[in-house]
Amino acid sequence: MRNCAIHNGRNCIRPVGNNITIEYCNLYETQSDLINAEYGNCFGLKVKHNWLHSHHSDLGGKPAGVTITCTNAPGADIEISYNYCWASRTFVDIQN
Repeated sequence: MRNCAIHNGRNCIRPVGNNITIEYCNLYETQSDLINAEYGNCFGLKVKHNWLHSHHSDLGGKPAGVTITCTNAPGADIEISYNYCWASRTFVDIQN
């Protein structure tokens, strides 16, 4: 995904599968996490050069910028770089 603007949903993006790249996107005002990678193994996930911001608090707290709860194979290459994150609960929440 490249050069997108997504807002006012539950999650902006839920990547599922391998070798997914999310870059140059403006993601904001969600009820839950902006990028929520919880299914699949996320091998090769790249989140780069994005604008991640939200202060939505309807669910009792601010959403996270990127949540990763997917299963990774040994040596899986996940890259989260050059992002701007504002007013979220946690920028990166890795629960593997």
